Amino acid sequence: MAPETYDVGVDGTVKLGPAGLFESDLVILPRLKEVKREYLPISTALLVIEVADTTLKRDREIKAPDYGAAGLPELWIVDLDTRRTLVWRQAPAGFSELETVSFDQPLTPLFDPSLVLAIAELE
Repeated sequence: MAPETYDVGVDGTVKLGPAGLFESDLVILPRLKEVKREYLPISTALLVIEVADTTLKRDREIKAPDYGAAGLPELWIVDLDTRRTLVWRQAPAGFSELETVSFDQPLTPLFDPSLVLAIAELE
């Protein structure tokens, strides 16, 4: 991932629509020249990563469906307890959990197929 191509927002507020705001752990988006908002519109996000320890149920049952309905292309929920990442992606049938990947297995985001990483490498 080229630093000049993408921005990473940490603990940022993502606006899902007229009334919806979520605090996300990481948001990857195209490089913005300047951000003057208090939040990032979901339409600019390429990938949201939620890190779940005590928040797994909320991330899966509330955040994932809402992110999907708002048009987020991809969501990774990093489950610290099981050391797995739940990968959600937009598909013709809608946003759904596609796969569960262990921390040592490689992940490739939709927005950049040349980027391959394992969550274990980030610990």
